[in-house]
Amino acid sequence: MPIHYIIEPPNESDPPQAGWPLIIFLHGTTERGVNLQKLTRRGPLAYRADGGRFSCYVAAPQCPATTTWNHLNDELRQWLDALLMTHPIDPNRITLTGFSLGGSGILDWAYRSPDRFAALVPVAGLDVADGKRNPCVLASIPMWIIAGRKDKVVSASGAEAFIALMKSCGTEPRYTLYDTNHVETAKRAYRNPELYNWMLSQSKGNFSTTNTSNHTELIF
Repeated sequence: MPIHYIIEPPNESDPPQAGWPLIIFLHGTTERGVNLQKLTRRGPLAYRADGGRFSCYVAAPQCPATTTWNHLNDELRQWLDALLMTHPIDPNRITLTGFSLGGSGILDWAYRSPDRFAALVPVAGLDVADGKRNPCVLASIPMWIIAGRKDKVVSASGAEAFIALMKSCGTEPRYTLYDTNHVETAKRAYRNPELYNWMLSQSKGNFSTTNTSNHTELIF
């Protein structure tokens, strides 16, 4: 099953010696299908359409309407391999972010390839863990978890339960809880320039589980 996608180049023209960072965005349930324009509704591509600028590539694959991200493991791996072969991307600076279905999708991808990604940013996408996977597999990956206090689709309790699991692994993700519903959580998250600065500051091998810069933010 081929992956259809949008990829946007950096705003700058001169790449770093090691290549550009890459932000990959996995969308939610309502963006599945064959209409790529749906991918510009939310996430980094929406931010860029509103005038946001990036010193990186931004790529957004589209999930077919008949499946979910966790059934596209081989396809996503091959798609990313192809991007690295055809674009000047730094393989040590690939960040995954996703909203709703995409939030759980990036966790699934990272569980299967924990050595591949520099950081993870799930937005309104973490349900309570089913206990079938060892969360400590992800302990060496920086995370910024974002949830909405008024979210009735994916409760913030799932994010908080996951954070508790990560603490038991000796690490603590950064956590932002907005006073928002499901869709508004995505809007708030992806309009925040600090989020992109944080993602672009991450690189594999530069994270310590004793990092004290992570914190919880309650934003109303």
